Amino acid sequence: TTQVQGQGMKPTTRTVDSGFAKAAGNAAKFFDVAVGSKLVKLVRLRYLDDAPLCLETTYLPPSFEALIDRDINGSLYATLRQEFHRAPAQGHKTFEVCYASQNEAFLLNVGRGQALILITDYVYDTDGIQRTDRAKYTEPIG
Repeated sequence: TTQVQGQGMKPTTRTVDSGFAKAAGNAAKFFDVAVGSKLVKLVRLRYLDDAPLCLETTYLPPSFEALIDRDINGSLYATLRQEFHRAPAQGHKTFEVCYASQNEAFLLNVGRGQALILITDYVYDTDGIQRTDRAKYTEPIG
């Protein structure tokens, strides 16, 4: 958020879904919980200069339940720092090609099946609380 604002662009965010989700696969492994354990799931649509840029899915431990049903416009990291006194400290990313599902295509204003970049960002905060984001980015052509 800060980076694009520094470049004179206007980032905005709209929460499109939030609630509890059952931990599965990589999320269960990352959070070191049993498959089926409860996690907070936030799905936000990120815009740049009013054009959809990415769809971001964030998983957090249940202690972040207060974020459910809130429209977090802007940086989630800033919200975590200000309200929960948690700051990102270390992590890693993976990048892969994926293809837009019907819902993703609708939200990102791209064709269904269009190639997108799926970035999975595994982040630990300074107190050891773990977090993972999945963001699908689209780049306008032309």
